[in-house]
Amino acid sequence: MAPPAPAISLERSVRHWFLLPAGGRSPRQRDEGAREKIDREPAPSSDPSGHLLHPGGKKQAAFSQPKSRRISAKLAFLPVLRLLAKAIDNFDQMVDDMSLPDKAFPVSWDQFHRDARALAWRLAGLDKEFRAIVCITRGGLVPAAIISRELNIRMIDTVCIATRHDYVNQGDTVLLKGVAPELTVDAGEGVLVVDDLTDTGKTALEVREMLPKAHFACVYAKPKGVPTIDTFVTEVSQDTWIYFPWDMGFTYQEPIAKGSRG
Repeated sequence: MAPPAPAISLERSVRHWFLLPAGGRSPRQRDEGAREKIDREPAPSSDPSGHLLHPGGKKQAAFSQPKSRRISAKLAFLPVLRLLAKAIDNFDQMVDDMSLPDKAFPVSWDQFHRDARALAWRLAGLDKEFRAIVCITRGGLVPAAIISRELNIRMIDTVCIATRHDYVNQGDTVLLKGVAPELTVDAGEGVLVVDDLTDTGKTALEVREMLPKAHFACVYAKPKGVPTIDTFVTEVSQDTWIYFPWDMGFTYQEPIAKGSRG
């Protein structure tokens, strides 16, 4: 297989097209130099066919523009092309920023359904009767629907907590909606709190203040959040970012060993 052709930057291509090597003369200097060269050349003569003849006898079309004008016409587009090159660089940077981190864990719908059912199996083996489910929105909505079906729990409530994050670090939490008062009776005894993931445990701790005796369960857990959860299925490292199926679409993924395309 032939080795890939070396990448040529757009800036280098633009400089080559305009005959402006890095460190060379400015566009104005090149234009003035071209004009001086034209002025030093002897005036061309014409032949009976209507073409202009250079001193060497080479024919040139009568309507041909001087070289200095052609260079000036090209240089007029240079600022536009430089703006285009900058826009392309900005777009490439934006794509890089949107790419998955090194420790990404994409989860498909099938895999999440299997893991949520596995969580239901573990909860069923606890020999506990749950009178209601409180799902932490929005991530807890999907596993709560699966678990409520498997455990035949009809009473479902939500606690709405927004977590500010930048897809790298988890930030502060904001309570948007609390738990229904009837579920806080007996400090939440018999209530099952469900979420998709515990990261740092901040969200779970905030809900525990409302329901101290509730049973907390989630599908995935990170080390910092494990102490705040009673039951979970899969533990991942703290620096792993999980991409859930409702956050993704079908897209091409780079090979783990980059540069192995062929």
